[in-house]
Amino acid sequence: LSYTDFQVVNGVTYYYHLCAKDTNNNQGYVGRTLKATPFNIKPVIQSCRDTIIHHAPGCMTAINLNLRESIDPDGLITGYQWFQDGVLVDTLPTLNMAFSQGSHRMMAVVTDNDGATDTTFFLVSIDAGYYAFDKPAAVHPGITDLGLKYVFVPEANGTMQLLSGSFDKVIDVAIAGEISSVSSVSSDTVLYLSSTEKTLHCFDKRGIPLWSLPLGGYLKASVTIDIPSDRVYVGVSNNNLFGIDRSQGKVVWSYRASSPISQPGILTLNQQLILVTDNGTVLLFDLNREPVDKVLTPSGSLDLGAPVSSAAAIDKEGFVYVVSTNQQLVKMALGLPSMVDSVLWSINIGSPCTTAPVIGYDGTLYIGGSDGLLHAFDGSDGSEKWSCSLGSPITSTVSLNEYGSIYVGTKAGVFFALSESGEQLWNYVSGSAIANATAYSEGFVLFANQNGELFKVLDPVIANAVPARIEAVWSRNEAAAPSNFSPATPIDKRPQWGTYQGNNRRSGAQADAITTYIGHVDDSSPFSIVVSPNPFTTSLSVRVVIDEASMLQWSLYDMFGKQLMKSEVGQLAAGQHWLQINASTLQQGFYLLRVMAGKEVLSTKVIRE
Repeated sequence: LSYTDFQVVNGVTYYYHLCAKDTNNNQGYVGRTLKATPFNIKPVIQSCRDTIIHHAPGCMTAINLNLRESIDPDGLITGYQWFQDGVLVDTLPTLNMAFSQGSHRMMAVVTDNDGATDTTFFLVSIDAGYYAFDKPAAVHPGITDLGLKYVFVPEANGTMQLLSGSFDKVIDVAIAGEISSVSSVSSDTVLYLSSTEKTLHCFDKRGIPLWSLPLGGYLKASVTIDIPSDRVYVGVSNNNLFGIDRSQGKVVWSYRASSPISQPGILTLNQQLILVTDNGTVLLFDLNREPVDKVLTPSGSLDLGAPVSSAAAIDKEGFVYVVSTNQQLVKMALGLPSMVDSVLWSINIGSPCTTAPVIGYDGTLYIGGSDGLLHAFDGSDGSEKWSCSLGSPITSTVSLNEYGSIYVGTKAGVFFALSESGEQLWNYVSGSAIANATAYSEGFVLFANQNGELFKVLDPVIANAVPARIEAVWSRNEAAAPSNFSPATPIDKRPQWGTYQGNNRRSGAQADAITTYIGHVDDSSPFSIVVSPNPFTTSLSVRVVIDEASMLQWSLYDMFGKQLMKSEVGQLAAGQHWLQINASTLQQGFYLLRVMAGKEVLSTKVIRE
């Protein structure tokens, strides 16, 4: 005797009464009552785990994900769902999909014939380059890059590694003490390392020591490089600031401040050095003045009334911005013609901040706090344009690119890319806090974390917007450029101040104008150069504008600092001039063009296709 009930619901108790009938349809008494509660065993997803792909060879990577090994112990699996970043992308047992670089939050759902489900979450993370250090050590200071060709990574244990653009090890440099600031690298590829052993070290591009200079105090600040004057400037923990001959490693002048100096200085276009001491005193030095008895006294100063927590920034108008430990973002006028040194405004950012302000192309100030909020402030009046929460304290200073994208990292180990309006574009999930600083170059972002891992990720937004340009950049670094390369014109949204990339730290050595001066100035600058085309094939034209009669000359260097070409043009009148340079003998790659008008020097990176 059997009976099947198809109308039951799982979890509901049913009672079945058994009785008998004879052939005349006479029913007897109930002989037995059965109690039953139907149930279902949930299906179980198999084979979905975090997927990490390093050194992906292109913009998109095809990945096959499979749910066929999932099981239903008491029935059949009848439904499959795949979600990418919250969006349903497929309903088949297998997912064959091309993923852009970055991290994608995936969700897989299986449903059995009783309607029960099992859900799993996992990550798909793809990068263009990955490097793990042989002896893992925290990368506190972050990285410095020379385009996509060389990457300088200082470690907390006193080791600095130079890697190629494909993350192959080139050299190791080891010094005593802890390296607590980003390496300063000049455009001729001379490396300056500060450490807690109270000595400044200088190395050439091969890692050979050029000189070492004891300075009597701990060095926590990146060195400020002054190519035209052949000087470097650095402050130390015993309150001293030094001007040093960068060729010989000798002190040219010094100044004893009122407190330790843990932040790098700023060089302005008119040879003024701006420096903020730890107790919040802003000092202005006129580098055109001669020191007296090897002491250079400041030409101006301003007391902020509170210690500072990060490096200062300067906009194209000459206004200086700094964050103090009492959570104030301060704008000041210092050494500007016909203006009294003063604080113009001060606003509370709402939480402590250990990263430095960065200034966008339109004067917007970007700063991140320990509460996980990234702020965008109007540089003119300090009003907040927007803020967004990244869910964890912000540990890296913002980096900006020429398309207006914003890059920033957090203590949770997530590296974010955002739009100008603060909308999240993509992210990459690493294993630990993102180190300060990060770098952007040619469509790629580079960042390290506290676990001693280094990543390079192709920005998928830029790759989609200008695929021809990105593919050409990729090919320049990995193989020959495609024959149909036609570079798109980038939107000129380069930051006004993107040089100093964080707390005691700096990143990016793309030319003298980046390592030494304001990152981007407008065309009203009295001395300017514009190169076209760039990238070039056989020759390039250089438009030079000078505001007074000057002796003009130019030089072309490879990225190791070797001079390849040089020409003395001669004395030229004030105005606009054109230089025609035949570079057909050069191989494909990156080069540095330096133009000198009198004592002024400007440099720019050029690319031979």
